[in-house]
Amino acid sequence: MRGIAPEIERLGARLAFVGSGTDQHAAWFVEDYGITEPVFADPDLLTYRALGARRGLRSSANLRTLWHALRAWRSGFRQSETRGDALQQGAVALVLPDGQVPYLHRSTVAGDHPPPAALLAALRSAIGRGSQNTPGGPPAGRRDADSPATP
Repeated sequence: MRGIAPEIERLGARLAFVGSGTDQHAAWFVEDYGITEPVFADPDLLTYRALGARRGLRSSANLRTLWHALRAWRSGFRQSETRGDALQQGAVALVLPDGQVPYLHRSTVAGDHPPPAALLAALRSAIGRGSQNTPGGPPAGRRDADSPATP
């Protein structure tokens, strides 16, 4: 998703990461991968549970996970030590300021990532609705056809 961060920001939204490890693990993630987007630690897995993300051995160690690992390795990615909950699968969510979630991809196995274009399409659709509750919505004090004026 980092590859589409500039487009996400151009559309008026922000990419952020939530990890299952500690604050120290998040700091290592930022350092190891040169992350410039916000990174949050959730060792209690509250965000993951709220999103309904999978967790368990069956979703972490299977033939599809092996396939995803091989694909990543061939692309040049090298897994370092696992930090955080090794059994917790991730999710990608578009969360609007009012809490609506118009896009949610829950990884079925380790390495199951959604196509970045799908997230961008959902973001553009949310913006297209023109609601004050969407990223890129009209600035405060302005009004569009679908939203009330704001102070």
